[in-house]
Amino acid sequence: MVNACYHILENDGFCTHIGQNIYKLHPALRGYLLRQTPAPEPMQRGFVEIMRRYAKALTGEPLYQVKTAYQMNLVNFYYARRLAESQDMNIDYMALTHSLGYYALEIHLFADANKLFSALAQKAESSNNWDFAAITYHQLGIIA
Repeated sequence: MVNACYHILENDGFCTHIGQNIYKLHPALRGYLLRQTPAPEPMQRGFVEIMRRYAKALTGEPLYQVKTAYQMNLVNFYYARRLAESQDMNIDYMALTHSLGYYALEIHLFADANKLFSALAQKAESSNNWDFAAITYHQLGIIA
């Protein structure tokens, strides 16, 4: 029954079969569904926490070990970061931003890394987290 539903969605261009019963939703459909039926706040907070923990586990690991994990979850990390910011989950926001900045730096997207670490420095300062601000400014110095 579920496979038949995905087959219809795939034929209409709303999703793509990746393999092994895994489907990727079209970004427009995903965005529409998020606007129409947002998850309850406790579920959103749970999602942010899970993604923060996952991102934190990946941060600092060699790129060859974590590149695939970042590539598969990059949209989720950015979405969790946006949710964390909108719900004043500062620690989660900072951890996700740090992880995304680390990944951008590792794959040599220096402009993106600079934007992420600048946002992180601003959030760390506004949260009076001076240790994290110092680490962030060090990263910005490396990028420069």
